[in-house]
Amino acid sequence: MDAANLTRTISRYFATFGRKPDAEILEAYARALRCLDDQQLARAFQAAIERGGAHPLSAAELLQLGRQGPDDADARALLAFEELERALDANKPSLMSPATAAVARSLGGFDVLWRTPIDEFNRWKRKDFLEAYATLVRTKPERLEALAAPNSELAVAFKKLPTRAEPAQLERQNRQAVKQHQPEQNTQTEQ
Repeated sequence: MDAANLTRTISRYFATFGRKPDAEILEAYARALRCLDDQQLARAFQAAIERGGAHPLSAAELLQLGRQGPDDADARALLAFEELERALDANKPSLMSPATAAVARSLGGFDVLWRTPIDEFNRWKRKDFLEAYATLVRTKPERLEALAAPNSELAVAFKKLPTRAEPAQLERQNRQAVKQHQPEQNTQTEQ
């Protein structure tokens, strides 16, 4: 890809996050990414957008995404773990993509991970996170895509599922309705 097209592509990538990069950032990204061919660049930007998240990936992360194969689950898991670490360092769960947040929830949630001692986190939680994320990529790519795309049909359907309190409230209402009708039935059977 020529320099002008690469610069336009990088600008469009930043625009998906509602940002406009300045000339220095454009030059830094272009310099880092110029070693990728057109197919690798397309793969890098597509994978970055699919991951979701609130911020554009760094040039180094895009370079890594472009160089890895489309099925490199371990590399994708490692990138997601780095995203988790950044979110934990900043104490901002909003910095995680939906897919990373889902795997973090499976390990106890953001607060539990944030309070985990560093040694334990780097040894055991890292291992568990990488295994869970890579397994999700390998075995359930459609689930990962649904998590990565919060406006997908599946994600919207998940949002419509009742909370834990809603079924309990409905059950209470039903019991109350049954209790109100029971005395009437007993009176009718006695006559």
